[in-house]
Amino acid sequence: MQSINQSINQSINQSINQSINQSINQIVEFVKTCYKPEEVFHFLHQHSIPFSSIGGMTNQNGAT
Repeated sequence: MQSINQSINQSINQSINQSINQSINQIVEFVKTCYKPEEVFHFLHQHSIPFSSIGGMTNQNGAT
């Protein structure tokens, strides 16, 4: 029974990790093509990513 649970958990974790990695890759590819910071923020805002976890980026007003 324990090995079945381990297999299920492993499959679930792999699926979740794959989804997260794909999302991150899509965001990274988008940001690479982006030259205006406000476009990046607009995109991130649309995808409901909390700004507080993103450091080192400036907003439209130039404040960090």
